[in-house]
Amino acid sequence: MRLTIIDRYILREILFTCGAVFAVLLLILLTNTLIYMLGQVVDGRIAGDVVLPLFLANVSHVVVMLVPPGVYLGVLLTFGRLYAESEMSALQACGYGPARLSRPVLLAALIVAVLSAVLSLQVAPWAQRADHDIRAQIAERSELTGVAAGQFTRASGGDIVLFAERRADDGTLEGVFVEAEDGDGQTVVVHASTAVERRDPETGWRYVEFRDGARYEGQPGSPEFAIIEFERHGIRLPDSDADPGRPSREALSLAELSAAGGPKDIAEIQWRLSVPIGCLTLALAALPLARTSPRKGRYSRIAIALLLYMLYANFMVMAREAVADGTVPGVVGMWWAHVFVFALIGLLIAHQVGWRWSREVLLPARRTATP
Repeated sequence: MRLTIIDRYILREILFTCGAVFAVLLLILLTNTLIYMLGQVVDGRIAGDVVLPLFLANVSHVVVMLVPPGVYLGVLLTFGRLYAESEMSALQACGYGPARLSRPVLLAALIVAVLSAVLSLQVAPWAQRADHDIRAQIAERSELTGVAAGQFTRASGGDIVLFAERRADDGTLEGVFVEAEDGDGQTVVVHASTAVERRDPETGWRYVEFRDGARYEGQPGSPEFAIIEFERHGIRLPDSDADPGRPSREALSLAELSAAGGPKDIAEIQWRLSVPIGCLTLALAALPLARTSPRKGRYSRIAIALLLYMLYANFMVMAREAVADGTVPGVVGMWWAHVFVFALIGLLIAHQVGWRWSREVLLPARRTATP
């Protein structure tokens, strides 16, 4: 298929608009992700030095989510501008109908679909496994690793506040202040000369061992306080909630999912394949939805387009849950959602070009010989 000048022009406009839309959506979601992770750092759930690796591991997941709506909005805005600025009227006068206009749209959608397939089938599982490995390292690392000298730090999910004046070369904290709560809800304050984290070899419990200090117990505002001086004292740390356990299905490769063969594994495979299929489907759906007039403007069909996207996305989620639960067999799987949207696209195109013309194309009338 040889591309004409007009095909290359439309293709360039689509790819440029898709890139701009994708960049804006990516910036918004990545900003929200970074804010969420920084909030976890403030709450003491993760250390500050793992924010960047976790953030980079989550980038691929965000990118995969944004590719289908990015190409959808890109095609919609591109053709909306062509209609609003009367360029489409000139193209139609030159014989460019829906069939010829679909060529650059399909080519752009194929380019994006191939990219999204690589991301969904290869990059995203690798990133999920990297995220799992990082969280496993967080679960195994010492709670005192993220304590910076001269700063108050929350640990164990924010249940313990730590402060240290200095950190020795071997990792031991010096001049330590700790605030926590015991099992009865009483506030416990510990001040010690040194502190180091240890693990009980029999039970596996983690605790902080303090040396040469004092422990203060009591309720704030109450004159009843117990003061205990010690040479060696330990406070058990809560079990870490950062342990990710086994890798999730999102971190498994296609070969591992196929070997498992369960309903949830089949649902995960079809979900990954639905990303490139969704790019093609949404790109074709944007072509009839973008039709407007110069008086209405390029954004007149945005609300209807977003409604169709939400309908499609909800169908995809419902289909995935049905396959995972075993309600729908894997042969039917999630494909019915794509077929439904394709049929809806066909109805939209037939409505725009005319039902009579569509019927003659699909069901051509038999020619009878003239006497």
